[in-house]
Amino acid sequence: MFYTIKRAVRFAMAMAAISGANALADDSPLAAEAIIKSPAPAIPNPTKPPAGGVGGMLGHSPNAPLPEGLTPNLSVLSVQLVNSNNVALVSIPAGEPFWIRVQFQYDNPTCDLYQIGRTVNGPIQQLAPEIDWGCGFSGSTNWVHIWGGWVLHNEGVYSATIELDATDAIAESNESDNTGNLSIVVTGGQTDQWEIVQADLGRAALSEGTDVIVGTMDDALDYLHPWLDGLDSLGRPRLIAANQNSMGVDGGPINAGHATAVMGVVLARGLNGGDITGLAPDARYVSAEFINRASIPGLQVLDVREAAGFLVDHDVDVINMSWSWWAGSNTSSQSGEGSITNLMADYLSYGLNIVCVPAVNQLGFPTPTAPGAARNVITVGGLDQSLTRVWEPQDDGPTLDGRAKPELVGNDSADAVAPTSFWRDGFLAVSGFGGTSFAAPFVTGAAAQMIGYAKEHGVSRDHRVIKAIITNSGDPVLRVDGSPWIGNTMAGLDNEQGTGLLSIARIVDMYVAGEQEAGNVTFPGFDLNSIQGSVADGEGMGIAEYAFGRLLEPAEIRITLATSRPTFWNDGNGNGTIDESDFFFTSSDAPMEQFELDLFRDDVLVLSSTSVIDSVKHVRLAQAMPGRYVLRVNRVGQPGIGAESEPYALAWWSDGQFAGLGDLNGDGVVNGTDLAILLSVWNTSGSGTGADLNGDGMVNGADLAALLSVWN
Repeated sequence: MFYTIKRAVRFAMAMAAISGANALADDSPLAAEAIIKSPAPAIPNPTKPPAGGVGGMLGHSPNAPLPEGLTPNLSVLSVQLVNSNNVALVSIPAGEPFWIRVQFQYDNPTCDLYQIGRTVNGPIQQLAPEIDWGCGFSGSTNWVHIWGGWVLHNEGVYSATIELDATDAIAESNESDNTGNLSIVVTGGQTDQWEIVQADLGRAALSEGTDVIVGTMDDALDYLHPWLDGLDSLGRPRLIAANQNSMGVDGGPINAGHATAVMGVVLARGLNGGDITGLAPDARYVSAEFINRASIPGLQVLDVREAAGFLVDHDVDVINMSWSWWAGSNTSSQSGEGSITNLMADYLSYGLNIVCVPAVNQLGFPTPTAPGAARNVITVGGLDQSLTRVWEPQDDGPTLDGRAKPELVGNDSADAVAPTSFWRDGFLAVSGFGGTSFAAPFVTGAAAQMIGYAKEHGVSRDHRVIKAIITNSGDPVLRVDGSPWIGNTMAGLDNEQGTGLLSIARIVDMYVAGEQEAGNVTFPGFDLNSIQGSVADGEGMGIAEYAFGRLLEPAEIRITLATSRPTFWNDGNGNGTIDESDFFFTSSDAPMEQFELDLFRDDVLVLSSTSVIDSVKHVRLAQAMPGRYVLRVNRVGQPGIGAESEPYALAWWSDGQFAGLGDLNGDGVVNGTDLAILLSVWNTSGSGTGADLNGDGMVNGADLAALLSVWN
């Protein structure tokens, strides 16, 4: 997906202004009929210094020259922390960029080139480009050198060391005064992007991604980055396999600017508190290079299907898709019907139970494109720099065929912080990345946390469950125009933001609460279920009810259903691996199941989600009034549609207090009044009363026994 460096000032050096970003080509067809719509990154290069920080010579004293012929000497006078406006700082908020300004004296200067190094919170020294400041002067001269910007992830105190003539290019009279030290005070908790989605909570309460395999298909991933290499907690190499170039330093890749930054959000394992730690720092990973984002002549990359096949062959659990790519017409891309890559992504989810997370595009199209327009995926939008409003450049829903997209927004798309592929230069992470590319990995990381929890605790990790819970977590934000969230689609979603901003705290609530079967249930929770028959068959067929009990005080209620469209793979060459010979398809004999949601309060319908085309249905009451709540899931279709439906996943969450099992009137006790309600609907479905305590579709002796078991 769209990827830029927003900040014009990425690095800054006094008296050495190099302007212009290294903008790379985009919209370049990479294969016959294959269209990539994924603007390539503008990799940051040294540019002008911070505003007001021209640096250079501060003072020269020609009337008091030092004796000629003395040995040159460089010495540090002062070291300061500054911001992008070259204003001295006492501290810097976590995740905000900073620069380091050094004032130094150069006595008896020569014209030899030398470099100034800075080591910030780690072992890697950053060397600024060579300079010859002082050349042509004599005696004692003073200079200022400004360079940056770095970011530090968590609040704390971190060290920086500045070294003049770091490569010993100049024979000095005194080498001991070449260094200076700085303590950098970081405030504000943690980088905002991590705090607003509660990333650390997910690692603690769910998983750090242990035993999860994350896939990236994009440009190359620099697995040599210090935060990405090494072993997992079980002693296995984190990198499982990479099908990508090895043309870089130490056999690492070039063309690695995008995936390294994006996947660092998921996978980074910082060495200390100042470093970024991703959402799933113990996950292992697989990388497949199919996009030549750097437009390197002659670079060989995979076909997009080969990339997917490589990930599948290495057993990935979740794939991040921060790009937009399709073959064929724009219409098929925008309607979700294109084999490549809409149906490919749908098959990976439906056929192989791989959670696929594409970023919604920002290409100037009126609707999302492949794979973000696919049905079985979790499509992610982004926020603007305020972190309170939808990012305007993204191409929102509905899809060309009218479905709501995205499912939710993941994080900052305007000024993101992420690890970098130019870590060897001493910048392991920077700020200023732009695009929904950097929103999607927060959702990918949340999915990895859930899958790790599922593998450890034996709960369902069906892709529909993951999708329903993640989607249901969304916390509404402002729309592009500043207006509030509106669930104005038939699916109950907002076409700019889906359900809102990812909330890992809510994910933890729902997932840890565990799976509950239809019938009497408690908030929060989830269910993976199938329904017998259709509502058109009558006699209680085609219905599943979830009785939540009685809400005692006004509260929020949100419920999301996710299903999948059956999607299939044609192995064109019969080799058992997804590759460029293959295609993906749907069948009229296996249409997507259609479910509707009806939410009742005291037997009165208060909200529905009735789309017949969306794979996600959502109902949300921002302030539900006290009463007895029952959700009915209706399987819609013609009589005789089939004995059992495709599975659906349902997730529910509320911040309210509800009466418990058997308390049919919500007065806090189970007594004769509740028994009377149950008997009044004897031998019926008990619709709207919650009297079907075991969820078998009929109020009978089993329900009476359940009620008596909790009497008084």
